[in-house]
Amino acid sequence: MLDITALSPLTLMAPFLALVRSPLTSGPITSLALSALHSITLSLLPLYFDAPPTLPSPSTPLQIALAHLTSTLSVCRFPSSSPQQDELVLLRLLRLIETLTLPLPLPTTSTARGALMDHMGDESVCELLEVGLGMLARARLTEGLRNSAGVCVQAVVRAVFTRLKTLTPEGVERLVQASKEIEEKEKATAQASKRLQEGEGETAGESSIAGNDTLPVTIEKLKMDDEDSTNREDVVEGQRTRQRHTCQS
Repeated sequence: MLDITALSPLTLMAPFLALVRSPLTSGPITSLALSALHSITLSLLPLYFDAPPTLPSPSTPLQIALAHLTSTLSVCRFPSSSPQQDELVLLRLLRLIETLTLPLPLPTTSTARGALMDHMGDESVCELLEVGLGMLARARLTEGLRNSAGVCVQAVVRAVFTRLKTLTPEGVERLVQASKEIEEKEKATAQASKRLQEGEGETAGESSIAGNDTLPVTIEKLKMDDEDSTNREDVVEGQRTRQRHTCQS
């Protein structure tokens, strides 16, 4: 019997994520892809539950899959077909986000529950909030859809603050330390990139100066050529003047 957990959750979700991410996918196809992701979230992702992460960056297969999922939902675009069809797609998008905030049953027991939000990083949570707040700010959407977006935002915020109950001082210290390390790495990368760009700029400046060094030489050569030409003209004119004097004599 095939164990579905032998495959990574990202492998299972990848085809549907590609459909949702593509701006060329029509509204009905995007809606079906979101429904498939909703089913995977409810039925399959709980099979990958493990201990809540101790690092802010994605490290486990479940964390990586959720990071890709939230990133895809935040860039969901599709060609508009009709107002009713468009709202159906957006409603399914909101339903999937709400599902991510719900406590889901663990595969090992029928009573204990786990939350996918516990396996998301700050960036993933911000992307979910961005989707909901973006719909709230779009006045052209119907009142019902905007109300659903408001409920979705409330669910995300409630789930985020619920996580505070499970945090211990040691866990908070660990997360803060890991965040500082990530910040330092990002700063080091940014500084290295800046130095590289400055080095390329200096090289380009030196090449430009070296190229200008030949310019005075070229101008001086032109001046010398002009003087030689003028001298030759004076000699020729002098010869012609002497010939005219000779003929007159």
